[in-house]
Amino acid sequence: MKKNKPFIKTIFIKFLNNEDTPLETKKLFQWVKNKDNSVFFKLLIKEHFINNYQNNSLDTEEAYAYVLKQIAEKSIIVENKKLFNLKFAKYVASIIFLVATLIATYTNRDLLINELNTTNHKFVSIKFNSDSPVFFKPQRDTSFISSAGTHKIIFKNGIISVKGLKVSNMPSPQSVIKVPFGKKINVLLNDNSLVNLNSGSTFIFPADFKNQLKRTVSIEGEGFFEVSHLKDKPFEVVTPHLKTTVYGTAFNIKSFREDIKSEVVLVNGAVGVTNLSNPLKSETLFPSDKATLNTESPENILVEKVDVSSYISWKENILIFDNISMDEIILILQRTFNVKIDNHYKYLENKRFTGKFERLSLEFILKTFQTHTPFEFSIKDNKVVIDKTLSNQIELIDN
Repeated sequence: MKKNKPFIKTIFIKFLNNEDTPLETKKLFQWVKNKDNSVFFKLLIKEHFINNYQNNSLDTEEAYAYVLKQIAEKSIIVENKKLFNLKFAKYVASIIFLVATLIATYTNRDLLINELNTTNHKFVSIKFNSDSPVFFKPQRDTSFISSAGTHKIIFKNGIISVKGLKVSNMPSPQSVIKVPFGKKINVLLNDNSLVNLNSGSTFIFPADFKNQLKRTVSIEGEGFFEVSHLKDKPFEVVTPHLKTTVYGTAFNIKSFREDIKSEVVLVNGAVGVTNLSNPLKSETLFPSDKATLNTESPENILVEKVDVSSYISWKENILIFDNISMDEIILILQRTFNVKIDNHYKYLENKRFTGKFERLSLEFILKTFQTHTPFEFSIKDNKVVIDKTLSNQIELIDN
């Protein structure tokens, strides 16, 4: 077994970075199933994720159970592609069930390890360049060290901040924070700028802005920015389609991959917005201006005056819909409540709704929409199904 240790360690690291081949996944799963290997496997987990974790809120047993579950699940995916036999499938499924039962007994943990999907669970992830990502629950104050030992991550009073632990004359490595559906998080940058990130957002930023001419960050999703004023170092926010340049101001950016438009709404100060597909197309925004770029035909930036409150209310857990389609509302509800919504009533897709919801209950919101346009819906676990009412179906038959 000793001669296999370096090989297994290499595969394990590749697995954690989602770089393992199907054959390597199979070999790793076969190896971890052997109870004789559990001691070395736990040492691997401790070496890569629990070492230097300051408040000891995760133990090796939980990490072992959690990673074993991930390997088993990925092994199922690999074997399914090869049409593996039913007996083996039941065996693997039973392992997943037993491990999942073990994991369910742990309820007061902060730090968890690599997941296959980073938007549909309850954990915020953070990683630095090629480091393995670290996962934590944004529920209580905590701090920990990055897997490479280069950064300290602090989560306190609902705000996450990052501090470099090694002095360097090179630009700081990029930090990547991913916020799962159903969660929000605040990020305090090195220059004291504050960023509120909405559900389902990915935010890329350096641990500090020294040795850089500009303070450049990137976002895919939605964020509200309160930028500290630094006269000689402008602040830039880059999305897949727009670049927003500021010196000190407050504004909201919304640019989810699945949306057909990117938006910048200015609360105070002034910003410049540039169309990345046509850098000659730029606009200057003033308070209460909204810049919109249609990502399907990104030619011109549309600027209009708006009531900014409806665009930043999400920070206070308030949803405001101002004459928007059910298609767009469904995307917002999926991110806000971490659910999958299947709309089988196509008539609803382009129906437009207006409403303000301070009570964030998915059932309450859908029932409110029902009073405007009748439809049926059911909620089971994290899945919502919308369908026609019986009267709707009868009307369609009669016509």
